Amino acid sequence: SCRTERSLPTLTRKAKQEILDLFRQGKPLFYLDIAQALRLDLDIVVELCEELIAEGQVVEYGNP
Repeated sequence: SCRTERSLPTLTRKAKQEILDLFRQGKPLFYLDIAQALRLDLDIVVELCEELIAEGQVVEYGNP
């Protein structure tokens, strides 16, 4: 279990980088698009995207 706990930050960083790579393709993305593309749980994608938004790495646009 300690091994899993130590690897979680690494997995989180990797997932965030993969999300940023998707955004760099220049297309608007919904959380579901990201979850499907990266085969991640939707709740995890939402949490990671919120972190990226808070860090200023991603800008969230609302519905028109």
